[in-house]
Amino acid sequence: MSKTDKYKLLAIDEDPSQLQVLAYGLSKEYDLILSTSAETALELIYAGELPDLILLDLMMPTMDGYEFCKHIQSVQHLKHIPIICLTVLNDEHAQITALNAGASDYLHKPVSLPILKARVNRLVERTKYALVTPLQQPDSALFSDSSPTANNLVAANSQSAQHNDLGNALELANVGVMLCDEHCRVRYVNEAYCSIFATNADSIVGTVAKFCDNDNTPLSYHTFWKKLNEQGFWIDEVETRRANGERFVQLRNICIDRSADGEVNRYIITINDITALQNDRDAQHALNVKDHVTGLPSRALMSEKIQDILSECKETETFAALIHLDLNRFRRLADSLGYASAELVILQFVERVRKILHNTDVMGSLGRDEILILLDNYFTTYDGMMAYVQHITDQISSAMSEPFVVDKIGELRLSVTIGVAMLPDDFATPEEALRAADIAHNYAKDAKLDVAYYKQEVDIDLKSLLLIQSKLEKAIVDEQLVCFVQEQVDSNGKLCGVETLVRWQCPDSGMISPGKFIPIAESTGLIVGLDKWMLRQSCQLIAQLVEHDLPYRVSVNISSTYFENNDFVPELRHVLNQTNAKPQQLVLEVTERLLIANIDDVINKMSEINNLGVSISIDDFGTGYSSLNYLRQLPIQELKIDQSFIFQAPEQQKDAEIVALISSLAQALNLRVVAEGVETQKHAAFISRQFPMMEQQGFYYSRPHPANEWIEKLQTADNEEINE
Repeated sequence: MSKTDKYKLLAIDEDPSQLQVLAYGLSKEYDLILSTSAETALELIYAGELPDLILLDLMMPTMDGYEFCKHIQSVQHLKHIPIICLTVLNDEHAQITALNAGASDYLHKPVSLPILKARVNRLVERTKYALVTPLQQPDSALFSDSSPTANNLVAANSQSAQHNDLGNALELANVGVMLCDEHCRVRYVNEAYCSIFATNADSIVGTVAKFCDNDNTPLSYHTFWKKLNEQGFWIDEVETRRANGERFVQLRNICIDRSADGEVNRYIITINDITALQNDRDAQHALNVKDHVTGLPSRALMSEKIQDILSECKETETFAALIHLDLNRFRRLADSLGYASAELVILQFVERVRKILHNTDVMGSLGRDEILILLDNYFTTYDGMMAYVQHITDQISSAMSEPFVVDKIGELRLSVTIGVAMLPDDFATPEEALRAADIAHNYAKDAKLDVAYYKQEVDIDLKSLLLIQSKLEKAIVDEQLVCFVQEQVDSNGKLCGVETLVRWQCPDSGMISPGKFIPIAESTGLIVGLDKWMLRQSCQLIAQLVEHDLPYRVSVNISSTYFENNDFVPELRHVLNQTNAKPQQLVLEVTERLLIANIDDVINKMSEINNLGVSISIDDFGTGYSSLNYLRQLPIQELKIDQSFIFQAPEQQKDAEIVALISSLAQALNLRVVAEGVETQKHAAFISRQFPMMEQQGFYYSRPHPANEWIEKLQTADNEEINE
């Protein structure tokens, strides 16, 4: 291959968008062939499109990546082609299965292009020049003792076209090539070899090559030669020096060319200067040691420090602590803010926490907004260390009360979730301590706590939560969910509409409370599946109302996660059309949390929804991110007052004033108002008397009950009116 040729790569992935990403990042440096199936890729290969390397997605229909690897390995003239698996699967079993099937390497998506390029180059060069096809017949001209110099060698080669072809090929190769006789005496080196070592052929040809020396090869002389003779080849990376003294790293490949009776004819050695690649590796190692945004130690470095603390605690009978914390809702917020603004928030966050800690405490990064804190072993008693931990966590929570300042966005208020593992406990390794802090952190997230401490019970509770998560995934697919409704009425008790509510009828556990599974759905992303199911149920309910000329509104909760999805409006339009639901009777309830995202995007999307005829309500109003300026701009039609304000409004003046303020605000903005949490006659009388235009929802008027029962009751009442 000439120096201007590109390596040919075959990329196989059923997702065209993934292929486009690879094409965009690799096409300038490589000759790229794209295929959306393993079967098509094999057709291309057998048609003559032999690649230097294959990039392979494991999860594909019909023939998956594992089967493809096995097929390639079963074909003699293809098995040398290296395969890099690119996949979202990150479990050890998948990796081992792929490597056993014949894959050469394994990278997780999303793939870092610089790392991918380095792996590609290394594998192709190893394959092309480590497993050189042995020359079948010895060339006496190349190994003649009477021709010890490169000039004589080329002259000898001119005796035949075969020799000329060989000489030209070796000189054009972009790697260093050395040919040695059976006694390891150098008979030939090409121009690239001389360039790599900053020397000339005359100073090398005729000398005895040292394949193994103690400085470069971590094997004994006997072991090295034993392995080389058994395998027929040897591949290693060696740090050595050029003739001018400059150090460099070489990828060295030694291949034995044997005669028909097994005797050694020659040794073929190829050399690649991989110093630049090694520098890239060193740079990557630096990234692995420290977070590139915050400069904090990485998980690997923190593990070393945790090991030191564990050992010291056990030796000195002292106590320490490991804290795992992050910013709530930051990842969704970061998608809206953009990369640069998100980094500024992280840096402000880290700086606030740093100011709280003692100078012997250590902070580390788990990536993005996830932070580790290793509190030093100051205390000889568990209670003393616990008190210090509580002091630190309280200060961290208090530090979050000040808003974060972001250009073009203004001020953002964020909170933290904290998980704590007390050390040394019974942790034998840093990984056990890290896992314990992570379990406590996850438990705090799922239980909606600010701080949680690891203990055995927490681990058990988390496992039960994971079990619920697994069952919930199945419930969405298997139609175990049930749509309930709760009525909304005016001050006279007249029906205005309903809010649809999801319930889970689990075959094993019976009816599961929404308080148990909704938080899990929100933290795992399953909430989108729940939202889609409930949106369809609500539209089907409206279609039934329309069929009987019943004008009642149907409100359904839509999570911020689903609302921010690019496909939300098209999917809403599709469901409305498919169910024949009247858009004017549908109300989408969203929370104020949505308003911390890009407000312009939110307004545009809400306007699209209004154009469909659908109304929008701000749910739990007054408990989240409230801005009168934004509220004035939003194309909404309704406010729902959170039940926490209604609960004590009849007795507490402050709560009553808040309800009155929201009512006045809604009136000024021409918005409908619904009071949630009307549980007693006292609540109902207070709302009806003070705010006669306000609609009401709560147990006093209607407990949630199955939607099919509610619609049957309406149909029965409608038929009775007709008969009368």
